[in-house]
Formats: sequence, structure tokens, C-alpha cells
Amino acid sequence: MILETVIVAGALIAGGGAAVGWLSSMIMNVREKQEVLIESFGKYTKTVNTPGLRLKKPWPFETVAERVPTAL
Repeated sequence: MILETVIVAGALIAGGGAAVGWLSSMIMNVREKQEVLIESFGKYTKTVNTPGLRLKKPWPFETVAERVPTAL
């Protein structure tokens, strides 16, 4: 009984950690004088150039393809 409880608790903790990690892939930081190119399933979808923390769809739906400096 105790062993089963420990196994279930461990599985819940591991699953919760995986979920937090997956959801954290939604956050990206865009710096000043920088553009971020976003891909969806390997195809270019948009460019983000507003500085600050931004949200995107979680991996694998959207990924940061490239960070391009815009300063000369």
C-alpha cells in the first residue's frame, strides 16, 4: 500500500515537472534591436520585433528559428 502510494506520487511529480517544462517553452524574450523569426512545424510564420517577454505556442507547434540583430 505504501509502495503504491509512493509510486503514484512519484509519477505525478514527474508528470507535473514535464508539463511545467513544456509550458515554459511558450515564453520567449525579445531584446531591443532584435527580431525573432518564428516557425510553425518548420515553416516561417511571423517575425516578432517588439522587445520584452512574449508568448508563443508551445513546442512543437511554434519554435524560435532565428534571432536577428537589427543594430548597425
